[in-house]
Amino acid sequence: MNREMRKNRIKNQAKDGRWFNPFSEEDIKESFENRDKTSEALLSKIKDPKKAAEVFAKEAAVFAKDHGLETVIATSKNSIPDFDDDVRFKYINAVDDYESRLDDGDDAVAVFIKEEDRVIAFGIANKEDLETEIAVIEVEINSTRRAGLSKEIEIENLSFEIGVGQLVVLRLLESCRTPIWADATNEESKYIFKSLGFVYDEGTANLRKDE
Repeated sequence: MNREMRKNRIKNQAKDGRWFNPFSEEDIKESFENRDKTSEALLSKIKDPKKAAEVFAKEAAVFAKDHGLETVIATSKNSIPDFDDDVRFKYINAVDDYESRLDDGDDAVAVFIKEEDRVIAFGIANKEDLETEIAVIEVEINSTRRAGLSKEIEIENLSFEIGVGQLVVLRLLESCRTPIWADATNEESKYIFKSLGFVYDEGTANLRKDE
């Protein structure tokens, strides 16, 4: 599904004035199927989480290749790509904060995912002495799984969906040292991190990966 088709899909959802109709059998079925493919509950059924995380990572890389998604790893202000006026990010201020951290001499890294030379997602991680914090990840709305930019995979006879969010976290993992952690605040981000091998840090709500 190309970008224009995805934009129309999101526009139609917004035009309908709803994301979900509880009285529609079709909506109920679609919502259940999609939620089940991206849920913590389904991930908990996996018998070998470590091997599954390797599959998710491998498939995320394949997904990127199949859709022609390019990764830009920025470790300096000069390597931060330009943003297209057609794309809107809720947490764009995080990029300004990242630039400020670089000015202060902090050790930080940002990854940007581009589709046809357009930034559609980014993630930022702050490197500390003993660990790395993923400060933010964001996928613009027209490039989300909900918009149709996704891939379905099967692990242990269970169906899952992967998307650009997994690719962002994968590239951060490749660019940062472990242990690495994130404060995942919603179900979508929890699914993304846990699919790639993050587990709950004991005594906190954070998700962590030690190796």
